[in-house]
Amino acid sequence: MPFDKNSDLLITLDVESLYTNIPQEATLGVICELLDNNMRDSRTPPDFILDLAHLALTRNDFEFENQFLLQIQGTSMGSTFTPSLACLYVDNFEREVVLHEENPYLEQIKLWKRYIDDILLIWAGSRQEAHTFLAWLNTANPCLKFRMTIGNDQLPFLDLLIRKSNGLLVTEVYQKPTDRNNLLQF
Repeated sequence: MPFDKNSDLLITLDVESLYTNIPQEATLGVICELLDNNMRDSRTPPDFILDLAHLALTRNDFEFENQFLLQIQGTSMGSTFTPSLACLYVDNFEREVVLHEENPYLEQIKLWKRYIDDILLIWAGSRQEAHTFLAWLNTANPCLKFRMTIGNDQLPFLDLLIRKSNGLLVTEVYQKPTDRNNLLQF
């Protein structure tokens, strides 16, 4: 992707504690809307899927210090359904807020790519404008709080090191400094 190597910024955003901050009722509302819009010809009744999602979100029972507890906010970290729920909720936020035509910062967003709670952003604006955007983003939804990292010529994102090179983005494999490359024996 071409970009202005002198002014465009490489930025990563991270949603803080996404799974435990997903609002249960709002997430069910997102799922209901998606089912209404996309499940017209399905053999699986949308109400059945919504009932399963409701159970996955609201019945997170766990044991802690010999007490049985019910998680009443967000969803559990270890559930196999949790990443899907998180992606659906954040996708809805992106469509309705970030990538919506009423976003006052939309013109500065040259690239917005997300994997669950990690976002890669190419920003066509100043550092100060990026910080102002972050402040705006953090007020747009009380359940989603973002942390931002601005790179100079390179920036780690997931398992990639992304760097600017002659007006292009170049990637290479990235390992965190704390990575010990420990593998469990079969």
